[in-house]
Amino acid sequence: MMTENYAQDYIDDLYEEGEFDITSLSFLFGAVNFGGTEDEDCLNKTDVQCLQDAFILINYLISSGDFEIGKFTPPQDEEKEGPPSRDDYIFKPYENIELLKKVVISLYEKEGFNAEPFHSEIWLKKKSLGKKSPMIPDEIKKLFRPA
Repeated sequence: MMTENYAQDYIDDLYEEGEFDITSLSFLFGAVNFGGTEDEDCLNKTDVQCLQDAFILINYLISSGDFEIGKFTPPQDEEKEGPPSRDDYIFKPYENIELLKKVVISLYEKEGFNAEPFHSEIWLKKKSLGKKSPMIPDEIKKLFRPA
């Protein structure tokens, strides 16, 4: 069951998790669609509403200056022996949210929410290491409530 503080708790967790890990785009879709419960589609949002809410959440996080969203690309160093390690990959942020929207909508139209890049290529990365999460505005809290 979703708690009253779920939205703030979720953002707090993103900030804490961001200290040592990255977050997949699919995880953000799930957050605004499931609202912290085990009940699939518990917030009764359409796919379009889920996408819109995810973009609002992403824009909020990016505009805070604390996060960026982008892709990790394999290293171009052909002299290194063996396969690249996780640390060898290079993070390339999207230039702006509009470009990200075009990419996401195109992938969604082709493959739905199961598009592989949503799970393994597009990531939210914390830039402001050490910074704690702020109190979130009501506009963001509303993203985690039923449609």
